[in-house]
Amino acid sequence: MFRIGMIEDDRAEASAIMLSLNENSDQLDENSFKLYELKKSPELRERLFQDIRQDIADNKVQCILVDYKLDTLKEVLEGMEIVEYLHEEVPEFPVVILTNVPEKGKENDKADPDKVYPKQTFMIPDNPQTKEMVYHIERNMERYTRKRAELELKQRHLLEQVAENTKTEDEVYGELLDVERELLKYVPCKMNVLDETFDMEHMDKALAALQEYKQLLE
Repeated sequence: MFRIGMIEDDRAEASAIMLSLNENSDQLDENSFKLYELKKSPELRERLFQDIRQDIADNKVQCILVDYKLDTLKEVLEGMEIVEYLHEEVPEFPVVILTNVPEKGKENDKADPDKVYPKQTFMIPDNPQTKEMVYHIERNMERYTRKRAELELKQRHLLEQVAENTKTEDEVYGELLDVERELLKYVPCKMNVLDETFDMEHMDKALAALQEYKQLLE
């Protein structure tokens, strides 16, 4: 089962959106949604971003649905700010924009045009277009969770190799470095496992020196 985070300031519309998702998916139920608190305050942006970031890091949500126009939060927060933030933090995380002006939502470079859906249509559960949109949301969540799991498994495997062998080949460190860099597209974190253990700049220089040395010996 998947879980979806929702950024929506209209409770009635949030309920309608959840209903459409529930009725068109066998991987969602009434417990599959987290409606983030949007209490208007100067701290809202920082608190909300932190909550979303932590939920993604802990794998508590596999998709975020964002209302493009948060009418009740004018001058405090706009839906596009959330989309831009997530694009920077976790580029591969599924973010869907719901809006009554889909063409306008697609204009932003940080928004994926394929994940901008007309809100009024989406809130009609038995509409064929709604079924298609829910299907694509599911596929994106499946793709995200599968790729994230593959990278995390590979990361653990490589870390075990490093821990078990004090004479680990530099290729293993290089592969681990590549895996963790790719994983940062799926999991937001200030410092990954490799960063905590090694100075990344020094490691890059060391790997380059080792590769150059090997070429000289060939």
